[in-house]
Amino acid sequence: MEYIQTAIAFITGGGLFAIISIRYTSMTAKVDAYSKMENFWQESNEKIRIEFKLQIVELERRISDLETKECKRIECKNRLKA
Repeated sequence: MEYIQTAIAFITGGGLFAIISIRYTSMTAKVDAYSKMENFWQESNEKIRIEFKLQIVELERRISDLETKECKRIECKNRLKA
């Protein structure tokens, strides 16, 4: 829509207006691209954080299982058999 307005202004004699509006259009396009890129990175970071939290929970569970099932006494019931 902005390109159509710019073209019409240029054709009808608004050359200076056309140059300014083209510059403004390109600047808004850059801002939109940067905001989309930032949103993408925020979503990616959130997914990675969730994955790390799940991995931490799993590792903590495995550590607690090892701590309860590992005993140095040979006759202990909780000792893992190798």
